[in-house]
Amino acid sequence: MTARPRILANRTALGVLGVCLLGAGLWLVSFDRRWATHLPSGRHLPASDAVLLDRAGLSDVRTQSWWTPAVVAVGVIAAVVLILCLVSQMVVRRPARLALAATGSHLNGAALEEAIRQRTQEVGGVARCRVRTTLRRRHLHVVQMVWLEPGVAPAGVLGALNAVAQEARFAVEPRIVSVHVRLRGTRHRTPRVR
Repeated sequence: MTARPRILANRTALGVLGVCLLGAGLWLVSFDRRWATHLPSGRHLPASDAVLLDRAGLSDVRTQSWWTPAVVAVGVIAAVVLILCLVSQMVVRRPARLALAATGSHLNGAALEEAIRQRTQEVGGVARCRVRTTLRRRHLHVVQMVWLEPGVAPAGVLGALNAVAQEARFAVEPRIVSVHVRLRGTRHRTPRVR
């Protein structure tokens, strides 16, 4: 799953929740004495100092035939919506195939990530590297997490990392490529004495 369905699921869930809360709030705000004449018979407003549904009223509602199915249905719907939200948050990475400029040619996204990672590892001063790519229509976003060896200045490595980014741009020519590099330092390991 890419980030797009997850964003869509988040916005849909928040929108539905917002509309439900807005409706409940408007109902509560507008529910006053003047609406008492429009209520069905057998239903009346509680006194101003009483609660909306007391124990006797709740037991009255529980004896109705619609109560149990309604509570079960609301619980099931809420559980399904929450499970779908949870599943949409889980990112399942599937390497995308990138169509290249030459007709009928494709590049596997995992192969591109591995090639960028290996080229970055070859840069002097880089201890290790992790690369992730995201494809949206004609835009390829590359995130490089680079750990530098102890004592290496980031300025000395950025030129070589820029060259690796240019190679990636050239490899996927018809696509627009943006590269985000995160540099981290590694510490000297101190020897332990026993």
